Amino acid sequence: MESVEHHVRDTYNRIAETYYQKRNAGDFFLNEYVEMPATLSLLNNIKGQKVLDLGCGPGIYAKILNSRGAKVYGLDISKNMIKIAKSHAENANFVVGTAYKLPYDSNSFDLVLSTFVVGHLEKLDTAFKEINRVLKLGGTFIFSIYNPILDATHPVKGNRVQSFLSDRTRVFDDYYREGLHEQIWWKGTRDEIKIIHICRTYQTWIRALRNNGFELVDYIDAKPSKQARKIDLEEFRYTSRVPSVCIFKSTKV
Repeated sequence: MESVEHHVRDTYNRIAETYYQKRNAGDFFLNEYVEMPATLSLLNNIKGQKVLDLGCGPGIYAKILNSRGAKVYGLDISKNMIKIAKSHAENANFVVGTAYKLPYDSNSFDLVLSTFVVGHLEKLDTAFKEINRVLKLGGTFIFSIYNPILDATHPVKGNRVQSFLSDRTRVFDDYYREGLHEQIWWKGTRDEIKIIHICRTYQTWIRALRNNGFELVDYIDAKPSKQARKIDLEEFRYTSRVPSVCIFKSTKV
């Protein structure tokens, strides 16, 4: 059976250009107006710091980190994403690679940032040990994932439950069920694709950090930024009441 990482690699290689175009067009509300503002709020002054953008995709974060004065390194499993990243975030150092074997010296980074990536990793302890290895003592590890509460619910049509429920209503299912979860992106369009990530509980995430040399120092249940109301009122209202994204901030101890 194909691993989740290989599925993700092949999928992102296939959709790299489309993904980048849609991100530039602001079509990813959850990324642009929920996850990104919350994640960036956790960054301290990174000027002069050595930063690893782990799972960098087309280099969107790398470009921001570079503009803040950091020395940026980007790694992604998709060669096509790296190709795009190199073309527009020129001041960063990009390589194709895996979180399970980072091609960097031990104790060499001040910050590792990983957005919507670690949720695809089956061998979580292996990846977290590698991240710990390349961080300096006291270095920071920040990562974002789909909120476990979101993974533990599923949408229903109002007429299947009660007439007052909207089509965006979600019903709680089994929070403790961990394993593969399938999402459909761009549903009903010619670009429709399937993407897989791994459901885990808060307990699993916190223990993975503690068991691999990290101390949790901050956490955010991300809500949309205020300006997002003007972008898409329906999405703003939905993501203001449904926990969709969470961000963990930890330090190497």
